[in-house]
Amino acid sequence: MNRRACRGFTLIEVLAAFIVALLLIGPIGGIIAGVAGSMAGLERSAQRRAALQRAATAAMAAPLRPGASTIGEGGGGDLAVEVAPYDFPAAADLDRAGWRLYRVGVRRPGSGAAIVETVRIGRR
Repeated sequence: MNRRACRGFTLIEVLAAFIVALLLIGPIGGIIAGVAGSMAGLERSAQRRAALQRAATAAMAAPLRPGASTIGEGGGGDLAVEVAPYDFPAAADLDRAGWRLYRVGVRRPGSGAAIVETVRIGRR
């Protein structure tokens, strides 16, 4: 019997290739989703670090006078800075030397959680 040369794929070959492709798509999709989640987390971390750096700069630049003020780029007032005397056991000794400790807190207006809280020393 003479067998004619056939061109193309059989149905079994096509189905096998399809199953292999489906088996590979699952793990590849999981890898892509994991990388996308990691990138989003990295972006959030960078934004938090930038906000923390801005708040620390605001805390160090705030004048050491008790009270509250808001600061922001373009007069937007996106950070609230609160300066208050810091009381501690040896405050009287420091006060006699002409110095005082101040607690400086930086928050977002309307938020109770502080971004940065620090203590600074300054002249009375």
